[in-house]
Amino acid sequence: LEGKVQNNFVMLNGGTGTTYGIYSYYSNNQDIDFNTVYTRSTSTANYPLYSYYGTNIRYTNNIFYTNSNAYCMYFYNTTLNGFDHNVLFNTGGTFAYWNGTNYANLGTLQAGTNLNLNSISKPLNFRDAFDGDLHLAGASQNDVSLTGILQPEVTDDIDHDPRILPYRGADEACYILPNTVSYRFVDGENNEVTYANIPGTVNVNINVAFPD
Repeated sequence: LEGKVQNNFVMLNGGTGTTYGIYSYYSNNQDIDFNTVYTRSTSTANYPLYSYYGTNIRYTNNIFYTNSNAYCMYFYNTTLNGFDHNVLFNTGGTFAYWNGTNYANLGTLQAGTNLNLNSISKPLNFRDAFDGDLHLAGASQNDVSLTGILQPEVTDDIDHDPRILPYRGADEACYILPNTVSYRFVDGENNEVTYANIPGTVNVNINVAFPD
């Protein structure tokens, strides 16, 4: 059997207590994709991802984000079926714990594990993280660096909007739908043309139909 944990917002405000966003403990055969996990605590055990033992686990297109100096991920002895195209972020301190080794930043984690090679680490804007609204907001809505990789079985996001780019995390922040962009070549008087004399000028009119 295969479990799927996909398209979830997880916001945990642990105060001073231990906080685990996704807690994978001796789990097997899990696809954990397109989740946005935000943890907030002053505890040093404040991890958006805690993965401890298990086999055949996939982590792709997730946002594991902590508003603290704790690890953004704690990983121990898990056999993987993929771990990439995530956003991994903490505000300082040791970046991640991986099988007995502390890693100071994403670059050293990538070099030491040869995983998360297409993952990124950067601050994000959320609509209202404190109240659990983890929709991307502000500049993060138009940030193409947040593009992940399509997973065929995940066709929409937490709001049932279609996955287009797709964005990492549960919120697909691309608001252009397939087949809603059109263009035509025109001359200086906006008449459609199929060729241009050289020297000459051809303009391109682009039309975008945005959903409601």
